[in-house]
Amino acid sequence: MNIYQIFKVVRNMGLRYTFFRVWLEFQRKTGLLLRKFPANAKKEFNYSLDQWRKSRPNLLISPKAELNWVKIPDQKLASMAERIVNGEMIYFSRRWLKTAGEHKWHINPDNAYIFPSNIHWSKIQDFSQESGDIKFVWELSRFSWIITLIADDYHNEKDHSEWILKEISDWINNNPVNVGPNWRCSQEISLRLINWTYALHYFADSNFMTNDLFDKILNSIYWQVHHVYKNINFSLIAVRNNHAITETALLMLSEIIFPFLPNVEKWSRKGRKWFEAEIAYQIYKDGTFLQFSHNYHRVVIQLLTLALALTEKANKPLDQQVYQRAYSSLNFLFQCQAGNEGELPNYGANDGALFFPWSWQSDYRDYRPQLSSLHEFLTGKTLYKENGPWDMESMHWGFKPTANHAFKPITKKMGWSEFIDGGFFLLNEKDSMTFIRCGKHKDRPSQADNLHVDIWYRGKNYLIDAGSYKYNAEPHEILYFSGTESHNTVMVNDSNQMAKGARFIWLDWSQALTNECGEDARQFWFSGSILAFKHIGRRITHTRKISKIKDVPKWEIHDEISGVGSFQLKQNWHFLPEFEKQIEIVSTDHKSFFDGWYSTYYGEKSRSRTIAYHTNKKSIWTKIELTP
Repeated sequence: MNIYQIFKVVRNMGLRYTFFRVWLEFQRKTGLLLRKFPANAKKEFNYSLDQWRKSRPNLLISPKAELNWVKIPDQKLASMAERIVNGEMIYFSRRWLKTAGEHKWHINPDNAYIFPSNIHWSKIQDFSQESGDIKFVWELSRFSWIITLIADDYHNEKDHSEWILKEISDWINNNPVNVGPNWRCSQEISLRLINWTYALHYFADSNFMTNDLFDKILNSIYWQVHHVYKNINFSLIAVRNNHAITETALLMLSEIIFPFLPNVEKWSRKGRKWFEAEIAYQIYKDGTFLQFSHNYHRVVIQLLTLALALTEKANKPLDQQVYQRAYSSLNFLFQCQAGNEGELPNYGANDGALFFPWSWQSDYRDYRPQLSSLHEFLTGKTLYKENGPWDMESMHWGFKPTANHAFKPITKKMGWSEFIDGGFFLLNEKDSMTFIRCGKHKDRPSQADNLHVDIWYRGKNYLIDAGSYKYNAEPHEILYFSGTESHNTVMVNDSNQMAKGARFIWLDWSQALTNECGEDARQFWFSGSILAFKHIGRRITHTRKISKIKDVPKWEIHDEISGVGSFQLKQNWHFLPEFEKQIEIVSTDHKSFFDGWYSTYYGEKSRSRTIAYHTNKKSIWTKIELTP
């Protein structure tokens, strides 16, 4: 990164961010981080298994013998559990990979690279072409698969206690305190501890839980919470997204689920303050989310449901603003839901995260289980008219409301829904949804996608967003999936709307200048303009006008560029090959076809089709008609 790019990062991110990153790098190079996070730390306290069993807080989940829900034997669940105990794991809610072997906690199964397991976490690189994507290592050590085994244990009347406890013990043996890649990310630590806690409580009375094993697990838990607390500024300052919400939630809940740990009262008090502040900052008043990502927004939905449920059970309810932002988030995501199987647009950065997969019968793209859980918690009512697996599991596993809340049930709003704070405009009709992004960036964008349009018809996604694929892929793949080319908008001279910086950084952020929508007797209309392409010209604007004939699958789109001299304008439209004969796109300008890429699940990609229109003029008129 050159000096000019550094200047742009400082201007976009601010001095606080910049000074923190400089200080962090100084600590890394001088060895201060090694003293702050001691390796192979020794035991700090004593708390016996018998003490815990007698005073264990019964808030997250009850022991197996005390549960009395209706058991629903399920062959799919049994099959998934069998694969797990036989040495496989489902990565990113989609891809089954082998996990057995000497290096299973440190190997990247996507390329067989083995991360060093004997050096301090601060010395481990989490981004390199040689190692590949470190998320493949973290995924196993997140222990989300514990939930699948607990569900199988209960519904199919198995006993997985010995196997799960041995896996936890094996992880501790192979991941000494602050050593190795699995101590690199505090969010992963936080998720691991929550999932471990489910197992400890559910198997509290297991004969395989010995005093020595409990002592071993408890000591590891202490140092993992200690790590999260000591490293919290990284997420609060340098990252400030769903990582910060996850980690502050863990700290806030630590006093509730680990009341016997030293320092836990202080950690919890500060964690609560930080959590409430992050929710107020990261979730805008209209319910949109600063990461501009549907999947990461769902991550926050799960964390909010867990945090609200446990704090209420502990008679320590959160600030009312947290409830309000949770409700607004729920409304935004529900209005965006357009797929027959509960899907939302494949919008924004998406790493395949689904932290607590209680609804094994639903596909990862199906948002109904998580939205339904939070909706029932806040309103006491079901969100969907039809019954399904999304109504069952998560309400059993610790998320039932303990108080009556004044929130009204949410319904689908027909016509325009405007979410000005986040810059989203949704047009819902009986058979279609038109999803438009036109927003300002006060926080760093993850994709160069302003004025992107998604079109859904009769529950199918006809004009698509390509998704994310991988965060550590080939440079051209990263640029394609996060860039303007993979979105249904325009490019100037084949350039992105913003200049690409290092890793997740974009420079010269695009900004909405105007956005409005309305309707008349015949049609709905939208008009929006953005300031973009600053790395090409300082005052280039893109104006997009859309009209949609009411209750007919026909759209007219006018794109115009101003503020630049001679240039080539390219308008892209992306769709799946299966819909090619059902989409008619007509424009007066030069037309070309080419293959693109589409990633529905993290780490997987498939071919898509793209129609592009090229012109040296300043505007393009386009008509789109669907013929299903």
